[in-house]
Amino acid sequence: MRIYTDKDCYVAGEDLWIKVCVTDSLSRGSVLSKVAYVEISDTKLVYAQGKIDLQNGNGWGCIRLPQVMHTGAY
Repeated sequence: MRIYTDKDCYVAGEDLWIKVCVTDSLSRGSVLSKVAYVEISDTKLVYAQGKIDLQNGNGWGCIRLPQVMHTGAY
């Protein structure tokens, strides 16, 4: 699975746009996976979660980052 975002750095409260690609062993889009679950977390807390619908292994979606997030790497 590969996950792409629209930029490298975000501020609390912004929308995080995501593209998910799930492939099989031959690098073809997976027809078995229908949903990808995404979590934004640090070592202690989960700050945001999202569910991305997949078609032929590809899906796009958006997760709103909460205002309570602190600056850091997730």
